[in-house]
Amino acid sequence: MGADAGSGDDRQGAGSGRLHCLVRPVGCACAGRRSLQCRLCRQALPATVQLVHSDQRCRPCGAGERGPEHRLLWPFRRDPRQPTPAAVARTLPAGHVRRRQSAGGAVLDADLRREQGGARQPSAPQWAGRRQLRRSGAELPGAAARAGRPDAGQQPDAVGDGVAAAARTGGLMMADRFARFGLPAFFALGLLLGGSAQGLWGKLLLEFVAVAVMAATVWVRRDRALESSDRFMLAMIGLVVLLVAFQILPLPPALWSALPGRAPIAAGFALLGQSLPWAPVSLAPSTSLSTALTLLPAVAMLMAVLWFPHVRRGSFSLVLVGVALANILLGTLQVSNTGDEAHWYLYPDTNLGAATGFFANANHLAILLVTAVPFLAALVMRMSRNKRDRRSAGLAGAGLGGLLLLLLGILLSGSIAATVLMLPALLGAAALVLKPSRTTRLTLLGLALAVGAGAVAVMLSGGVPAGMRGANKVASFDTRAEFAHHTVGLIPTYMPVGSGLGTFPTIYPTSENPNTVTLDFVNHAHDDYLELALETGLPGLLLVVLFVGWWAWRTVVIWRSAAGSGHARAATIASGVLLLHSIVDYPLRTIAIEMVFAYCVALMALPLTQAAAAEEGGEARHLRIG
Repeated sequence: MGADAGSGDDRQGAGSGRLHCLVRPVGCACAGRRSLQCRLCRQALPATVQLVHSDQRCRPCGAGERGPEHRLLWPFRRDPRQPTPAAVARTLPAGHVRRRQSAGGAVLDADLRREQGGARQPSAPQWAGRRQLRRSGAELPGAAARAGRPDAGQQPDAVGDGVAAAARTGGLMMADRFARFGLPAFFALGLLLGGSAQGLWGKLLLEFVAVAVMAATVWVRRDRALESSDRFMLAMIGLVVLLVAFQILPLPPALWSALPGRAPIAAGFALLGQSLPWAPVSLAPSTSLSTALTLLPAVAMLMAVLWFPHVRRGSFSLVLVGVALANILLGTLQVSNTGDEAHWYLYPDTNLGAATGFFANANHLAILLVTAVPFLAALVMRMSRNKRDRRSAGLAGAGLGGLLLLLLGILLSGSIAATVLMLPALLGAAALVLKPSRTTRLTLLGLALAVGAGAVAVMLSGGVPAGMRGANKVASFDTRAEFAHHTVGLIPTYMPVGSGLGTFPTIYPTSENPNTVTLDFVNHAHDDYLELALETGLPGLLLVVLFVGWWAWRTVVIWRSAAGSGHARAATIASGVLLLHSIVDYPLRTIAIEMVFAYCVALMALPLTQAAAAEEGGEARHLRIG
């Protein structure tokens, strides 16, 4: 049977009277259905076992990744979702242990049932079972060692191990349910409540939930080794945290007053006759901290999709498409309102007369719909695989209907940028669905990138026909060019450290001409790269260059490899559209779009075989005790 059949863990388990079976998934890329077999006896696991963990390695084809050795104590006879301490704490009969040793450690479910007599075990919470065991005088974990008995290292503490195993089992099952239902619900909540900075309470709720999601992810991930992709993502998160800390931590007066752009502030203190206090790099530290906290939901989304076990990553794509369609429904109600009052709009400062959905800005709704296009194609491709022709035709029709609805929503929003960027998204979706050769696939991808870059260049040059331009002056391309001109003039003033995150609305008026200033409030530069250069300086630009280089490398790897999953390729298209749209707008300044972008980055960072296994319906799961 190879090295696995004689593993040290298995021999130890047999000698200590603990029944376990090392299992593996069968059927990654080389077979049809996924099942679990014993590595020792090659027998299928009993149907009564609740499967909650996995080892992503297919032996026949070598696909997937080798995880830790997983153990199975024994099949629970009752509802596997409610394991009882009494059921797992009993020691195995000596006869069964001997037969198990002679059989090489294989699970003999029939013998186990006969020897246990099929007794029905009462259900009780874990803490209640532990208290009952203590009252009955049973030996609890570490009792032999505390008593100083010489056999403390020889006798297995079956009762204590069983209770601890039940506690770990309950934790794994809770993690499994949270991954299947809680994380997609968190994504949906972010898409619904994170559409504008005006939603203060929704933003606070998302930030608190994000902290809980990150804590749960770290707790579940604590025993797993880091991979190269994990280290890169951790490094990027750490660099962002260092950048924020650098901007908000106080500096000595002699240091911060010597920074570029701080001379007027120092002159103000001198005019008041006050000594210079300690001050941070940011001109508005509280605003910088508040802006940094809005990144928490995106970071939580990235960590959960990338590191949380048992997660079915395709379910997030389904949530994205579903929320996009819900936005179209709400947007239809918004534009159908012919009265003077703004019915169905969720925010006071919004684009009246256009479809905004759950957003305050129609452009942000439109770009969300564009990002949903490649994921809709990936879902249709995944669901139609290995299905009957009739069902495949029905799924193709449903996908075409969903695409038409997304196009309708973009038209209702009136966004020129999203309308133009829809073309590269459609080209990428065609490369997903049609399954061309690698050369044709790369050609379509290059064409999509060229079309997107050309469209952005046309918009920046003002070459859009006048009839397509918005009526609102603030949203027009002429004023965007003016915003960019003033922002470029401000960047050298605060280089190389920047003015601080979120300070653009404060410092932008200092560059305007008092004779030509209008009543329009400029909240962003409508070019995220210029605004980031102004607020974060050289460190922020280096982070952008590092990330864009990584994104380009992963895009080429995912599209060139035959093992690249449909969802990972869809993520490259959606994230590329967002990166292009950030040149003429600020989509990544909203929590909802940030979470979509984080989802795309996580899919791209996954190893190709792991992403393909996740696309097949999630990781294979089994119980790990001990």
